[in-house]
Amino acid sequence: MPLSLTNPRIRYAWPQVVLHWLSAAIILWVMCSGAYLALFEVSPSRKAAMADFNISISLLLIPVFIVRCVVRMAIPGPSAHAGRRYEQLLAQVVHLALYGAIALVLVTGVLIIDEDLSAFGVLHVPALFSEHAWRAAWVQVHFFSLGLLFALIILHIGAVIKHQLAGRSVLWRMWFSGH
Repeated sequence: MPLSLTNPRIRYAWPQVVLHWLSAAIILWVMCSGAYLALFEVSPSRKAAMADFNISISLLLIPVFIVRCVVRMAIPGPSAHAGRRYEQLLAQVVHLALYGAIALVLVTGVLIIDEDLSAFGVLHVPALFSEHAWRAAWVQVHFFSLGLLFALIILHIGAVIKHQLAGRSVLWRMWFSGH
């Protein structure tokens, strides 16, 4: 089925699916490995390597996320799954909150950089704030937004599981088969 702005579908379009799962994989990796680094004693060399990798893939997620936002605006999602109106509204609110939290995490992540960085030697990002007070404030916002994003991801996954257990699977709409 060709992509169209007026073509109602029951599945998400393949660009939406690819961008969703690519974003999800990066976000889950960065959050889980970041929590691992924060909660466990890790050798300095491993910590530095993991932190560098996380920063690199997070920096590369920024253009992917921008493309994802453009695709979301250009290609409408599939027709709403049959269900209660309040569930449909809640799903829309949670999805918008997820996008907002991801944007906030990415922006504050860049703002807390206290030294020039390189994403895999390709993308170079200068430190924007050298003043400690500003950086400390952005660190607080960054960690708050990470907590919010974590809660929204749990809510999102919980909704998928709830629909699956209720016999109204929604996961297939955001999966690769049939594209």
